[in-house]
Amino acid sequence: MSRLLLLSWGHLVTDMAQGALPALLPVLKQAFVLSYAQTSLLVLVSNVASSVIQPLFGYVADRRPARWLMPAGCLVAGIGLALTGRLPWFALLLAAVAISSLGVAAYHPEGSREANLASGTRKGSGMAVFSVGGNLGFGLGSLFMAWLLTMGGPQATVYFLLPGLLTAGLLTFYWSRVGSGKGALRGIPAGSPVSAPGEAAGKAGRVSGIPVGPPVSTTGSGVSPVGRKQAGAGTTGRKEAGPDGGRAFDPQAYAAAPAVPKGRRGILAAFSLLLVYIIFRSWLHAGLSTYIPLYYTDYLHGDPHVAGYFVSVFLLAGALGTLLGGPLTDVLGAPRVMAGSMALLIPLIYLFQRAGGGFASLALLALIGMSLISTFSTTIVLGQQLMPHNKGLASGFTIGFGVGMGGVGVTLLGVLADHLGVPAVFTVLNLLAIGGLLLALFLACRFPRAAEIRE
Repeated sequence: MSRLLLLSWGHLVTDMAQGALPALLPVLKQAFVLSYAQTSLLVLVSNVASSVIQPLFGYVADRRPARWLMPAGCLVAGIGLALTGRLPWFALLLAAVAISSLGVAAYHPEGSREANLASGTRKGSGMAVFSVGGNLGFGLGSLFMAWLLTMGGPQATVYFLLPGLLTAGLLTFYWSRVGSGKGALRGIPAGSPVSAPGEAAGKAGRVSGIPVGPPVSTTGSGVSPVGRKQAGAGTTGRKEAGPDGGRAFDPQAYAAAPAVPKGRRGILAAFSLLLVYIIFRSWLHAGLSTYIPLYYTDYLHGDPHVAGYFVSVFLLAGALGTLLGGPLTDVLGAPRVMAGSMALLIPLIYLFQRAGGGFASLALLALIGMSLISTFSTTIVLGQQLMPHNKGLASGFTIGFGVGMGGVGVTLLGVLADHLGVPAVFTVLNLLAIGGLLLALFLACRFPRAAEIRE
């Protein structure tokens, strides 16, 4: 758990850089006299630089652990954002945002791979702990940047370097805690008392998609407590042994086993649908985090320095949603949680457009953030489950490529805002939520058990 918490903390500080950018946008828009399309270009550069290269980092992480990428990525992410308030030209501003985003890209695949190994059998809950660090980072990044801007203006962005510098040093100092032990490299958390036969059984269960229970005891009656309980109910421990023959298992868990599609074509189809869903969610996330502050300043005539606090409410509530989404996925399965998330967004975004500011807007923003970001860890682990032998690559796509495509959506939304205004952007975002709901419902019908995410 200490390793998982440290990974989550590094995730938090790294993603503060991405969370800080929306809080900066109203100030940068005024300072550089930018159009909505140019403002959206900053978000596009940020998302593309932090996403397109992530599958490459993931591929490297799968072939050879590169734990140095975590402290390096954390530090570079902070350096790029620290420079943004002291640059004279828009081209240099784009370069600084790109550098920061490359640091973000370096941290995620290796960090999520290590988090997966440190999570044991509770993949949903374990990945939620890792993911909530990133979502908290988004919220705290905008809050920290809003505070810096209030206290010292754009020149104060230089102090954004401090969290990344300190955390990079912490990650390096506790290298052994961040790194995996020999057991973790086999997919077992370091220090877990699992016997060699149990390891083999666990691998067999993971390949077959059948959940495996606690190891069969080698002393006493020869069956696990689960087996003894079931034997007392009239069922023998022998019958309750899993199909792998090595472990007892809970029949209810077996009924909820992941219905992972069989064959390369089925896996590719499911993973492609998952990516499209993530892209829709990313367009919603990037669109809301970009246009919430612009809507507040340009249409509600609020203070640009205060607009960052509205983004913080949205993103911090998303962190709470992540903590709820992981355990819910363990119980209900990913497609159902994904569908519920999008179904809630449709009325919430509609009401936000008509709230007119004040406490009602803040409450709706909190609910929107909680609903939207609740599936963040869900989609990561579902992607890793579909590609169990390439977890780093899967993370590179689900965290990086899919999430980063949000920048493309924001650029298109910027063109729309220049021609039709910001309110039209929220209408399009609601249509994206409807599309995401339909995708999730299709996944739920096609693969109803496709994310009972215990491996």
